[in-house]
Amino acid sequence: MALVTSKEMFRKAYDGGYAIGAFNVNNMEIVQGITEAARDLEAPLILQVSKGARAYANHTYLVKLVEAAVAECPNIPIVLHLDHGPDFETCKACIDGGFTSVMIDASSKPFAENIEITKKVVEYAHDHGVVVEAELGTLAGKEVSLGHVAVVGGGNTAMDAARAALRAGALTSTLVYRRTKKYMPADAEELELAMADGVRFLELVAPVEQANGKLKCEVMKLGDPDEKGRRSPVPTGEFTEINCDTVIAAVGERVDSDLFTANGIEVNAKGIPEFRTNLENVFVGGDAMRGPATVVEGIADAQYFANAVIGSVHSVAIPDDAHATRDEAIARKGVLCPPKAGCEGERCLHCNTVCQVCADVCPNRANVVITLPDGRHEILHVDRMCNECGNCAVFCPYDSAPYRNKFTLFLTREGFDESTENQGFLPLEGRKVLVRLDGKVFEADLDGQNQLPADVETFILTVLKDYAYLL
Repeated sequence: MALVTSKEMFRKAYDGGYAIGAFNVNNMEIVQGITEAARDLEAPLILQVSKGARAYANHTYLVKLVEAAVAECPNIPIVLHLDHGPDFETCKACIDGGFTSVMIDASSKPFAENIEITKKVVEYAHDHGVVVEAELGTLAGKEVSLGHVAVVGGGNTAMDAARAALRAGALTSTLVYRRTKKYMPADAEELELAMADGVRFLELVAPVEQANGKLKCEVMKLGDPDEKGRRSPVPTGEFTEINCDTVIAAVGERVDSDLFTANGIEVNAKGIPEFRTNLENVFVGGDAMRGPATVVEGIADAQYFANAVIGSVHSVAIPDDAHATRDEAIARKGVLCPPKAGCEGERCLHCNTVCQVCADVCPNRANVVITLPDGRHEILHVDRMCNECGNCAVFCPYDSAPYRNKFTLFLTREGFDESTENQGFLPLEGRKVLVRLDGKVFEADLDGQNQLPADVETFILTVLKDYAYLL
């Protein structure tokens, strides 16, 4: 079945007394998940694409993904709909590009202009057999104006709130965060979509109060990495203000511990119980123990939970290599696969092996194991201690050359300029470093905003702070 318009789909839904789901999509996984679920339920479906999604994922890619879904689910009717098209040009591009339904949202314009733009879209769409939805802009009754909106937070929920505020008619939508964008916990995709939709970002500030149409914030600076490797915000004593009529708090979720305490389950200072609670044969796992998490983390936890519960309740012997602590993994470094169970390959969600062979075989100790704030280990290559003997390349089980491929610490500009194949950094005056990364050479201020990815910045800071003897 080819893509359809919503006209016949809506008529059947009206006669049958049921609703039709409309879902915004922006990548392959979302398209797959939604269409396969609809196929299993034999339910008609509307796949919506926003302005931000078109900017993020590319119009052509999105259309081809939906066409693939139609081919895989031929028995369900599917509409491809433009969600909140901002102007005639966008609507026309979607009509010409294979969409079967478009929405023109000119509600920000004066009503007469809104009607004029909508009429133009309708005429063009109907000439091409495409259905049109329009945004009136004003409903009868009391209207609530959001004005200038400030969203406090940096996670996926904050991104959704900031984008939704713009769609709801906010004059501006500003995301206020106490760190910089690269330390926001939101998915990179969500961040890109928010930027594409026109969300503003006010970084390195902490809200203090909102009054008289202003949000007062204290300016922050980045300190040393915390236990998770993110640089901690440090107050500066300086303040700034932005226009703000509405504040939306999106600073995260927490576990509701009342259920546990009401049933005699002990919790820690953060209100979270242990996996194996103080009550016999009572276990807690998933979001209830760790707070909001990803599906992948949930899947990884599930195997651990199942093994622990089965082993406790039914006294089933669990293999020694079913789950290793970090210390156990380090003790077995170089053993790339557990000897009994074998590796699960591409579906592995928990790596309990550690290599570090390049550090062990280097006669000059030019490859150093760096322990990051969150406990992970990374290899640092020290340029001045390496004579390029090639030992690390010979013994590397991954067919790599650590003296070339590992992030490198340089102590001279000459060494930095000569080793053009090595990514790495050269400490400069103060808290500045010269960095070579992804084919680019640039200077980065570790006390200010810079181009460094968060994990690279944390790595450099850890080296400078905890491994200063290498300098």
